[in-house]
Formats: sequence, structure tokens, C-alpha cells
Amino acid sequence: MVRIELGCGATKCEGYIGVDRFELPGVDIVADLNAVFPFEDDTVDEIWACHSLEHLDNISHTFSEMYRICKHGSIIQILAPYYFTTLNISNFYHKSVWTEDTPRLFDIWSTEQIQKEEYIMPHGIEWGVGRSDNSDLKTIFQIVKEEFFYFPEYCHLSDELKRQARRSMLNVCDQVYYVLVVNKSFKPFSKQELDEILKNVNKIEPSRIKQIRERDRENANKSFDSIYDRITSCEGIFHVQKKIFDDLNEKIGKQEQRIIEQERKILEQEKKISRMLVYRNLSYDDVTFAIKKFDENFYDGIQLNNDYQEIQKIVFSDKLSAEKYLEFSVPIAYSKLKICLYSDWDSGVFFELVQDGRIIKQEIKEIDGLQMVVLENAVVSKKAFLRIRLAAAGIESNVKVLLVKCKNKEQLAYVAEF
Repeated sequence: MVRIELGCGATKCEGYIGVDRFELPGVDIVADLNAVFPFEDDTVDEIWACHSLEHLDNISHTFSEMYRICKHGSIIQILAPYYFTTLNISNFYHKSVWTEDTPRLFDIWSTEQIQKEEYIMPHGIEWGVGRSDNSDLKTIFQIVKEEFFYFPEYCHLSDELKRQARRSMLNVCDQVYYVLVVNKSFKPFSKQELDEILKNVNKIEPSRIKQIRERDRENANKSFDSIYDRITSCEGIFHVQKKIFDDLNEKIGKQEQRIIEQERKILEQEKKISRMLVYRNLSYDDVTFAIKKFDENFYDGIQLNNDYQEIQKIVFSDKLSAEKYLEFSVPIAYSKLKICLYSDWDSGVFFELVQDGRIIKQEIKEIDGLQMVVLENAVVSKKAFLRIRLAAAGIESNVKVLLVKCKNKEQLAYVAEF
């Protein structure tokens, strides 16, 4: 079995043929890897490259040469510096970019070996993008495994948080490890075949990978303060405070709802009381007390209006009907006239103002319960009458108008503004 290490330097991995451009201890073959590799076609079983390929001039040429010298099914293991660190971006000795997406350029098929969330993008939904330039890619390497190694402060994070950090910030991941398999059949390896290849790779994995993985495990057990920890802490505080605020809002809302409900019950009770007054012999104090809850001025008006100085009793009229008007004299030249009506059901009441024998105004008001009605007037007259009836026939509502009994004569109770 032919196993070679490209760019081995003075730290060649045991069991490999070392290839480097410098004649160093452990280097078996001195060669310029920017040129043609010094191996025959289809002769190599395995390639290992550790922090070397990024220094070559043309990564496309490098992969073409690896494809040429490898057999179908040969294993390629690469450890490379992850591009998105400030040091690697600044390193002008690096000639190529190595990220989670680099191997996609040398594959043409989808893969189940890598989770979609690791690589999916709006313009790159499937894994293999080797033909994205419409070329007929001949050098195909299928992905078997992709692994990332991290800065100490990120080693303890979950895989999801590591992925989010790696794909959105600098100085999160320092190295990336790929396992690829050469495919010369132009038929994709199945998932089962790739799983079997991975099992064999785990047995021959270079010691350098094991060392870095152990480094990350040790760092994961140490206490480091990453930016994600700070963000998570802030989010935790925010959620706690938000819950307190939401709970307080909920309590206030329930309290407001109880107050509204209590006010509604009080109004209903007052409405029931005011309606009950209609069905018994009403005294002056009874009605004025009920009216005062709705409009204090009307109550004062009844007391102070000169027309009613000799009030004997406050009463309600007979029930209104749609067939017959109740007619009352009203003062001339008023601007607003306020009268009181009662209805035990939501009912429409028709008002008609007649002045000097002419109908001046007609208006319908909706009445429900004990209610004040304001009628406006803009005509100066010597004589005026207000006529009142139900607006629609066949209504069974108990609708009445408030009257005052003065000198044994019933008159309309009103307040006039001039």
C-alpha cells in the first residue's frame, strides 16, 4: 500500500512516504508540488496533508494531481487552517481558502454525510457545486467527513452554537479536517459505502488529529468566557425580566378586568333600580335621586326652574305608542332642550318640533333605560310644541316621558338653555 504525506516538512507522520520541496529529516522525496507530482497514475492508496496545501500556488492543480496519482477509492486526509481568523486572513503565504465549503468545489453530488445546516445557502442548496461554472468536472472527490477545531472559549458550546459562531464571526474555529474519497467511476458512492470507508479511516487516522481533538476536549472542561456566553447571559437576564414584566402586565390586566366587571355590575344595578322606580308610586326624592346619577344639572333644573316652583309630584307619562303623539308646550327661542325618558328596552323615539303651526324639526333618538335627551333648536318662535311618539309600530317597549305635576296639571319636565 502506497501512503504519501504531501509537504511533510521535518515532522513526517509514521508510515507515510514524505514529500517536500526541502531536503529535511524524514523527507523521502524532494519535489516541487506546484509542478507535476513525482508518482505514476493510479498508484497511490492514501494521501495525508497537514497544513501544507494552502501554501501551493494553484489548488485546482493540486487536486488534479492528487486525482491523477490516486486509485479509485483512495483516501485523502487534509488538515488545514480555517480561513476566518484574523491571522489566516492576514497570512500572505497562504494561497488558498479552506472552509466548510472548500470540498464542495471538487464534488458534483449530494451527500448525507454532512448535515445540510452545515453548508446550505440560498444559492447553494446541494453539497456538490463542482460544476457551478458549467464545466465538466473530471476530478471528483466525495466527502466522507468534515470536522472543525476551535478556539478555547468556544469548545464547550453545543454543535449548533459552534456552527452559528463559526459562520458569523471571526476567530472561532482555527483548523478544519477533511476526509475525502477519490471517485473515478462517475457513479457516487452510496451512504453505506461511505460509512464503511469512514470506519476504516478511523483506524488509520493520523495522531495529529487525535491530539487536536483531545486539546478541544480539555478546553471544553475549562472555564472560558466567550462572546456567546456573554450573549447567552444577557439573553437570560432579558428573558427573566421580560417574564416578570409579562406577569405584572397579566396581573394588572386581570385587575383592570375585575374593576371593569365591577363597574359594569354597579351600572347594571343602578339601571335596575332606576327602572324599578317606574313601576311604583314615585316620590319627588326617588326620581330626582335616580336622575341625579345621570345628570346633575337636570336635577337642579327641576328644582330651580320658575315654572315648577309649585311642584307637587314628579311622575312618568303613560306608555308611548307609535299611533298617537304626546304633545307638550315648550319655551320659545331655546337653543337646547333637555328632557328625560325611560325605556325598559332599546327603542327608537320620534320627536317632532312644531312652531307657529309648522313642523320645524323631526328627529329619532335611541332610548335604553333612564336617559337624558338633548334636542337642539335654532328658530325664534312665539309658540312651540314638542310632539313625542314611538318611532315604529308594534313595539312592546315600556317607554315613558318624565313629567311634573303642578297645580294638578301635568307638564313636561325639562331644562332649557337660551
